[in-house]
Amino acid sequence: MTAHCLTSRRTFLTQTAAGALGVALLDACADTPAPVPDDIGALARSVQGTVVVPADEAYDASRLLYNTRFDAVRPLAVVKCKSASDVQKALGWARRNSVHIAARSGGHSYGGFSTTSGLVLDVRDMATIEVDTTNHTVLVGAGASLIDIYGALFAHGLALTAGTCPTVGIAGHALGGGYGLISRKFGLTSDNLLEIQLVTAAGDLLTCNDKQNTDLFWACRGGGGGQFGVVTSLKLQVYAVSEASYFRLIWGWPDAAKVVDAWQAWAPYAPDELTSLCGLFCRPGKEPWVRVIGMYLGPVAALEKLLLPMLSPALGTPTTTVVEADSYENITLMWAGCESTAAACHLAPQGTLEREIYRAKSDYVTEPLPAAAIDIMMEWVAARATATATGYILLDAYGGALSRVAPDATAFVHRAPLFSCQYLAYERPTDTPETQQENRDGLNDLHASLRPYMSGEAYQNYIDPDLADWQHAYYGGNLPRLLQVKAKYDPQNVFRFAQSLPVV
Repeated sequence: MTAHCLTSRRTFLTQTAAGALGVALLDACADTPAPVPDDIGALARSVQGTVVVPADEAYDASRLLYNTRFDAVRPLAVVKCKSASDVQKALGWARRNSVHIAARSGGHSYGGFSTTSGLVLDVRDMATIEVDTTNHTVLVGAGASLIDIYGALFAHGLALTAGTCPTVGIAGHALGGGYGLISRKFGLTSDNLLEIQLVTAAGDLLTCNDKQNTDLFWACRGGGGGQFGVVTSLKLQVYAVSEASYFRLIWGWPDAAKVVDAWQAWAPYAPDELTSLCGLFCRPGKEPWVRVIGMYLGPVAALEKLLLPMLSPALGTPTTTVVEADSYENITLMWAGCESTAAACHLAPQGTLEREIYRAKSDYVTEPLPAAAIDIMMEWVAARATATATGYILLDAYGGALSRVAPDATAFVHRAPLFSCQYLAYERPTDTPETQQENRDGLNDLHASLRPYMSGEAYQNYIDPDLADWQHAYYGGNLPRLLQVKAKYDPQNVFRFAQSLPVV
């Protein structure tokens, strides 16, 4: 399972700025793993990939997720699968030995649900990328990272609608939705899924599309990763992009409330070609700031006209104003926090990016936020500025192509919102348990204070272990149908974690 990652946003911002149950379960998994079953050697000999156990030198590097908050979890073993057959064999071994499994694509699950004290089925070595320039499709292995897919598409002038974080794995990202800076034009990643191959709990390799296993295909377009089976490949629609421009506007904190209010009245109603994000940011010891960024699939002259409402003197004078034309490739690399090449956009030691430690929550907004709600957001960000770690609130514009899909056409139900809200609280590796708990409590308090102004829905790719009514929040009216699919394809609840769909 994966979700949006924060490296690209955090890096870019730094450069441009002058259910408790889930956690409890992971904490329980953090102890020394159970003894390795005697026949794990048989599993290792049967697969094409590698089975990494605690005694192996590669174990620590193989077990870690992107978020360092889950570093204490020690799997029984990590199976680095190289084929669908490897997934089938590992899954069969786990079932025979009554060992819990977790599927891992990129390792970016906000709740840490892509690891376990049992067996991790890691598909990151299944990362082939085949571009069909005639039909504008791409066939990818489930472990391919977004940046590697983007890099393969750049060579052909093609684009995939997906997120900005370069190291996210495609499978989890696509199965939970997949939002990015061309989503208002082309929809979510899940909207552009044409076909998947998936290994079920029974060990069957199924092809799922609009003609085969249609119920499972429906569920995998927004129903979340890791709970219906292990995806091994995905076929996605991609698009030719010939012209692009971007903007970055930053204001001082006194103008923040006016900017947020103006943005919410503008961004969800802009032409489809324009996708924008508004953010409230802070760094310890510095005055917070507000920033609006976006990408426009068109000429810079047209973008300048579209930006006039956000450049009104009534909003105050921006401290930074950048409105420029550039290639789609360069703009994508910039948003990803890259150093001008896709090769740099990998975690160290392969690339220059580093892992992070953070907590997050989300909301959806279906009615414009009143001044009281904006004040609550500003107060939280300002308070973080006096703490020891950073905090962000990110607002992502919906509307456009996102809103023209029926809520029940795919499992992704969130079609009515004007925008999403993501609340991010970073920590430091040296923080004490008390500081970590304060951080968690503050984030939960913010979320609770905003309840009266929000829709009650949440983005499943920003999976939140502390969220109480998560089934409704993630899936809304699509929940009954999703439960039927879960019961049909995983009746023994093999693919389970703290917020996986129950078998009823």
